Amino acid sequence: MNLPILTHSSSSMFRTCRAKYDMRYNIGLSRVHRSPALFFGSLMHDCLDRMRKGLPSPEVDIKTEGDMLAVGQVSKLVQGYRAYWDSQTTPWTKVVATVKSEEAFSLRIPGVKGMRFCGKIDAIVTVADGRTALLETKTAGDSIDGDSDYWDRVMVDQQVTGYCWAASQIGVPVATVLYDVIRKPTIRVKQTEDVASYCQRLEEDIASRPEFYYQRREIPRSQRDLDVFEAELVHTARDMRDARKMKRWYRNTSACTQFGRCEYLDICARGGFTGEVPDGWQIVDDKHPELTQ
Repeated sequence: MNLPILTHSSSSMFRTCRAKYDMRYNIGLSRVHRSPALFFGSLMHDCLDRMRKGLPSPEVDIKTEGDMLAVGQVSKLVQGYRAYWDSQTTPWTKVVATVKSEEAFSLRIPGVKGMRFCGKIDAIVTVADGRTALLETKTAGDSIDGDSDYWDRVMVDQQVTGYCWAASQIGVPVATVLYDVIRKPTIRVKQTEDVASYCQRLEEDIASRPEFYYQRREIPRSQRDLDVFEAELVHTARDMRDARKMKRWYRNTSACTQFGRCEYLDICARGGFTGEVPDGWQIVDDKHPELTQ
């Protein structure tokens, strides 16, 4: 039996709905058109990685007008990000050195032969107070103000805990987590504007209210948090191994519209995947693009 790897995304999907996991990660069923949100997020991570390494911005395959707009937005957001955080003087917020950036890992899962936990850590940095921190960067469409619900969710974010566990396993233990959030622009392109004019207006908006676009919080993880994560990782891996062995890919119909409409809902409503690829879908070999992008 060829056992799969686990990533944060795949294990979360498995726990949410096994039928969805089966279609996405076993079969490789994926939308033909790339998601604008995925394009934006991937480009942001690539640009931040290159910024930390002192490299020029990446060459981008622009296919649509929306891609061109996203490239402009990301460029201005990264420019503002660097200027804002370089100007900060509070020791725990100021990054003075990058230890690792976009660090890939592939780790054996204790007690589950043949299965590995894989991912990419955004960055491991040294902050001005001398501590080593895991820097996790996200983009958000919702409010990231200090009293928003966003930060309540972050406190229990399992991805951050998993990456802290991974850092300890690869020999770079971290003392804390800096959770970096970049707010997506809320100002829209006016009918009379081209992309260049809009981006100039966005740059001015970022400069006038940087706290709206950039927030950074310290979200520490204790050794107990790491121990609990490891135990849950082992249990999930065993459940996934057994599901694969017994071909138990049952549906969780409570999740179909729990976080928006599941993209596989129409396929499930027609009795599930039968082997014929629907229009607008494809079978992909790269089932974990977040590891290769």
